[in-house]
Amino acid sequence: MTEHSGQPAPTVWVLLGHRSGDNGQALALAAALGWPFVPKRLRYNRLHHAPNWLLGATRRHTGPASDPIEPPWPDLVVAVGKRSVPVARWIRRRSAGRTALVQIGRPFAPLRDFDLIVTTPQYGLPPRANVLELLLPLNRPDPAAMTAAAEVWAPRLAHLPRPWTVVLVGGRSAPYRMDASAGAALVAEAAAVRHGGSLLVTTSPRTPPAAADAIAAALQPPSFLHRWAPNAENPYPALLALADAFLVTADSASMLAEAASTGRPVAVFEPGPPRPSIRPPGAVWRWLARSGIATPPRNMARLQSAVRIAGGAVPGSRDDLARTVDRVKALLLRPGLDYMSAALPDAAPKEAVE
Repeated sequence: MTEHSGQPAPTVWVLLGHRSGDNGQALALAAALGWPFVPKRLRYNRLHHAPNWLLGATRRHTGPASDPIEPPWPDLVVAVGKRSVPVARWIRRRSAGRTALVQIGRPFAPLRDFDLIVTTPQYGLPPRANVLELLLPLNRPDPAAMTAAAEVWAPRLAHLPRPWTVVLVGGRSAPYRMDASAGAALVAEAAAVRHGGSLLVTTSPRTPPAAADAIAAALQPPSFLHRWAPNAENPYPALLALADAFLVTADSASMLAEAASTGRPVAVFEPGPPRPSIRPPGAVWRWLARSGIATPPRNMARLQSAVRIAGGAVPGSRDDLARTVDRVKALLLRPGLDYMSAALPDAAPKEAVE
């Protein structure tokens, strides 16, 4: 594959971590760029609990099971989540500032250290030239995988009357809790929002057993319940394809984005009132975010409002991926510049720890 002026395509690394939703965003962006890319799976030790401002540019918080991180350094690193940031900055340092860094989410590091930060409303990052705020996360279900899964699961679910309201259950994630009472309340709300038909419920790796037990006890026929388990056959892609409407727990931005991307109605369930937080003035938060010390607590209401304003279905959010691709390519595809000089040299962090 070649780009302008006969140049080869840029080399791309995607840093993958422990959250499937995060990884899905990074992989979706890398695939949409149309360039060959290499996934680099990272495993972490206990040092990952340290704040990024203390870790600096390092890979000391990664474990021996991680994929090799060694030269030749890539032209572009796509990373997501707090834990990947020290490694991305270490790569940038090792490449003498020539590797471009695209970070998804909130970096918990100085915003100036990245060529592009792709974020969403719940994080409340301050406006910056290198911050791109999208409507929803970049999670996009694979259409081929959805179709294939639907062919397997549709006959198994055919006995359930339509319409099918699919309930996607997350877990504990600030500022929400997911416990037995929240599980029972979720089933009650699902029964209230469905218009006849059946409830099709699936839990996730983050769903606590007590909440899953409460859901199973409260669920009435006609219904279907899948309790997530490692290595078990997962109907999630099929449910995305087959749903007539969705109810998604408010803690999961990834599931909300995937449901909304189908173009079908999406309702949001808040598992218990959000825990109160003490918020300093907005100017303080903006300074903390710019400095990489902290960012405001997730404000999921901002994300949910994007879905509610659009009436539940947000097919227009697909444009976010195209916008992001354009911004990333603008970093690297500059006439007269080779890819490796596209990154901003003064953006490289000065600290480096082996």
